[in-house]
Order: sequence, then C-alpha cells, then structure tokens
Amino acid sequence: MRRAGGLSFPRKRESIALTCAAGAMLLLSVFAPAVAAAGAPLVDSVTLIEHPDRYDGKQVVFRGEAIGDVMERSDGAWININDDAYSRQGRKRRLAGYNSGQSVLVSDKKAARAVKRLGDYNNRGDIVEVTGIFQKADPDHGGDMMIAADSLRIVKPGFAIPHPISTRKISLAITWLAISGVMLALWRWRTLKH
Repeated sequence: MRRAGGLSFPRKRESIALTCAAGAMLLLSVFAPAVAAAGAPLVDSVTLIEHPDRYDGKQVVFRGEAIGDVMERSDGAWININDDAYSRQGRKRRLAGYNSGQSVLVSDKKAARAVKRLGDYNNRGDIVEVTGIFQKADPDHGGDMMIAADSLRIVKPGFAIPHPISTRKISLAITWLAISGVMLALWRWRTLKH
C-alpha cells in the first residue's frame, strides 16, 4: 500500500524502527559508563571524608585529575586523584578554595601506565575515573583512607599549562631596577664626597 507522495506503510514502520534503534544506541553510548557502574555510586572526596562509614568496604566510582607521580609497587600502582575545584577548571586557573582528593591503588599497573600527564604547576593532569573498593582505614597500608581500584579509564587527556611572562611585570621590574641604580649611585657619590 502506498500513500500519495510518501513511503509505503511497511517502509515507514521500518524507517521509524531504525530511527528508534539509532537513538537508543546513541543514548547507550552516552550513558554506558554510568550504566556499567550502576551499582557503584559516583562519589567525591568531601563525601568520603565526611561519611566514611557509609562507603567503607563498598564499591565506588571516583573521578578527578591525576596528580604528582604514578608510584608502582608490588601490589599495584598508587595515584593521587584530586577532585577539587582546580581539577574542574579549564586552561585558565583561578584560585578557588583548597585541594582535596583520594589516594588510589590501581591493581592493574598497565592501566595506571595509561595516565600520560600528571598534574603539577606546569601541567593539567589527565582526568581519570576509577572504580574500586573504598577503605576508610586500610590496615594493609598504614590505616590510610584509600580506594583499591579494579579499573581506571582516561576521561579527558591533560595538557601543558602556559605561563606567559607579563610585559607589565617586566617593565615594572626594569623601572624599579633603574630607580635602585640611581639611588645606589647617589648614595655612593654622597659617601665618596665626605
């Protein structure tokens, strides 16, 4: 059966079904990471610090900027992950409070080596997401609060932070240097005269 100037009804149904299937696949690709860790809540460091008993021994998802160094040990690789206001800023950093984050022991050293850029003064670290068991006081590691991660994935790669030299600061420094030179010359001239 054909409509005037349009698709036949069976073809129209197929077209609608294909459009719905494509839309569902798009939604799944966007929300797949959240669905994969459906049983594990996405938590931040403030929540873990304020309510450690609520999450102790439970699986959590933690996201933030990898900073410092990746420290490989026999039982995995340690990474510090900051989830503070600085880890969420773009290329221009503004002072916005304090640093906060979690120590994470990644059991898969190969996954930890995937972190290419670690945050410091000159670099914004890779934004990573780990899934693992939160320990409020791990007896095997000195009683420290930590996450024993089963998985790590790079959410967003890091980048270098430029530190341009301000021409205003350079001209101000030259001006002060010139004033200091004149003051020193006047002082020397005055002491030699007497």
